[in-house]
Amino acid sequence: MKRKHFIPIVLLFFCFIVSKASAQSSSSNPKIYFLVDTIGMPKESRFIKIGLLTPVEYQFTFYCKCIPPYDKYVDFTYRFGKNVPKEPVTDIKPNFKYSSWKSLLEKISFSGKDFSKDYDLYITEVLPNRKYRTNKVQLVVYPPPLTHGVVIKDKN
Repeated sequence: MKRKHFIPIVLLFFCFIVSKASAQSSSSNPKIYFLVDTIGMPKESRFIKIGLLTPVEYQFTFYCKCIPPYDKYVDFTYRFGKNVPKEPVTDIKPNFKYSSWKSLLEKISFSGKDFSKDYDLYITEVLPNRKYRTNKVQLVVYPPPLTHGVVIKDKN
């Protein structure tokens, strides 16, 4: 008698786990698309630096003081490698509704360290020879600075 109830309960539990996993894998966050063109921008006017952080991690550094501890920059990265290939390069600029720098800055400042929990940011990078690549990036969250020190009190 107990065995008859056991199988439907196990199946129900399995269905619940599968539906929960699929719901977590598909993000319901609003998508933000941002176009980065360092090729067409003079060096002295750039508010972003692009480059490799590690051999398998690419970094976009925005020069802004918008997330505590209010340093001089905010970093976004994406990973690539054997298991995570780079996104394909296209000849045509993707047809996304791109956010302005002002709008992106406001969202970063408002969400702070929770930005990647609140939004999915996709950066379209302009490459040489009028090529484009779009990648989903994650905010790099830095710990607050350490404040070590000793207070010396005068005996008087």
